Amino acid sequence: HIQLAGATALALLSKVASHRQVIARKGGLKLLTLALRQHRLIVPIQRVVLKALFRLSFNDQNRTKLGELKIVNEVVETMRVNPGSGPLQRMAILCLMQLAKNPKLKETITQSKALTY
Repeated sequence: HIQLAGATALALLSKVASHRQVIARKGGLKLLTLALRQHRLIVPIQRVVLKALFRLSFNDQNRTKLGELKIVNEVVETMRVNPGSGPLQRMAILCLMQLAKNPKLKETITQSKALTY
C-alpha cells in the first residue's frame, strides 16, 4: 500500500521537531486524517498513521489544526473498529493523551467513549 509507505515516511520525518510544522503546512495533517478514515480496517496503516499523528501533535498549532479536522472522532472510531489490536489501541491512547494537552480536545476526549474501548 502506498498509504502505508507515505504514512511511514511522515511518521519518521515527524521525529524531528522542525519538520512537524512543515508537514502540517504541506497538508500532511489532512492526508493522515483521510488515511485514518479511508483505511479503517487495515491495522498496519492505522497504527503508523496514529504514530505520525502522535508525533505531529507535539506541536501546539498542529493540535489545534487536528482538532479542526475532528481527529478525536477519527481516533475513537479507529479504536472502536479494531478492538483486537493491542499495538493499535496503545498508539491511539498515546495520540489521545498528546491531543488532550489542548483544552478543547481534552473536553472532546472526555465526552467521547474512547476510554471505554
